[in-house]
Amino acid sequence: MEEEDMYEDCVSHAGEAILVITTEQLEFTKIAELQELWEKINILKEKSNQKIKEDIEALQCILQELEDPHEKSKLVDQETELTTRCEETMKRLGKASEEGQQLQSKVKLEEKEKETYKKTLLDVTKNKSYSLPKAKYNVNLYCNISNIRWQLDSTQDDIKGYVCKKSDVQPFSLNTKQHSKFYVSNYLWDLMEEDW
Repeated sequence: MEEEDMYEDCVSHAGEAILVITTEQLEFTKIAELQELWEKINILKEKSNQKIKEDIEALQCILQELEDPHEKSKLVDQETELTTRCEETMKRLGKASEEGQQLQSKVKLEEKEKETYKKTLLDVTKNKSYSLPKAKYNVNLYCNISNIRWQLDSTQDDIKGYVCKKSDVQPFSLNTKQHSKFYVSNYLWDLMEEDW
């Protein structure tokens, strides 16, 4: 029994030893993990401190530039130049706006005029259907009564044609710039013969 008791004591001591060793291994791994985490934190802290130092140095440089009277005058000059440019741009924008408004009013007037012309065209088209046949009739009537045949392909300043008489045909060509309307009408009446 003593051997069994010894065996049981050995087994229980071995179990306790294994438990202690396992616990120590867990603690060692936790300690290693904590050390790794601590090192990462220190690295991030150093990077953050370095970035803060760089930002402070940059801000100090900007502050020195602003405190430097030469740099201040440069900034004032730049501000003045930008203000001048802004004012000029605003003036040009105002002029362009005025021109745009003038063009819009001109377009409106042109559209009104276009509408007026459309109405006039419609009126002329309506009247043409009435007056054109009447004008043709009157021209034919005058030609038959007077025996005057007009040469329609002549220039605007020339009056050309011929008068048909019983025995002959007499051509005529008159320039309206050289002769008055009265002269032209009297000349044409003189060319005609009375048939009655």
